[in-house]
Amino acid sequence: MKLVHSSIRRNPLAEPSSSKPGSSRADSPTISSIPPTAAEAVIPPNWRQRILTACAQVKQRRFWLHLFRDLSLLLIIGFAIASYQQRHMLKDIAPSLNMLTTQGSMAFSSYANEPKAKLVYFFGSWCPVCRFTSPEVTAIAQDYPTIAIALASGTDLQINQFMTQEDYQFDVINDDNGSISEIWGVQAVPAFYILDEQNKIVFVTSGASSQWGLRLRLWWASL
Repeated sequence: MKLVHSSIRRNPLAEPSSSKPGSSRADSPTISSIPPTAAEAVIPPNWRQRILTACAQVKQRRFWLHLFRDLSLLLIIGFAIASYQQRHMLKDIAPSLNMLTTQGSMAFSSYANEPKAKLVYFFGSWCPVCRFTSPEVTAIAQDYPTIAIALASGTDLQINQFMTQEDYQFDVINDDNGSISEIWGVQAVPAFYILDEQNKIVFVTSGASSQWGLRLRLWWASL
């Protein structure tokens, strides 16, 4: 009869600890006990704060310089585009606008006795930018003689319906075939002409324009 000896495994938990008696985590080095680096040892704490502050100021200056550069570039590009669009716009005496509006009245007839500068506004019912400028023109029309030229915007009835729907309140001449815009040299809308009392063109501009920018030009042309 054979005797089978089973191997006896030792419990690892029963193994004696190799650590020395009395050793604990408290004996491990802490952060406060780590010696400072060479830079920290040489540079005093107050100077380190000054250096960090100076670096933050440099980053802030770079941010503003980059922002100024980008805005200047956008302004230059915008000015170049506007100059290109205005290259054919008239700069002297304005052509006659003795025409009927879509409402059947003569242009500027309601301002016949007002010796003020005039605003001639070219727009289109299909123009997205004109939806921002037309409300400004509505406000200006309350104080200055204003006439609008609707370029390729449909029949008189369609233009009147559009004006009522959008609550635009200024007189409109229908330029369905673009002949009036061609005479005035308009190649993009919105476009603005500021005329003095003698119908001489004083200012021209195209693209988005603010109400106060237009009012300032009208005031200047009225002097």
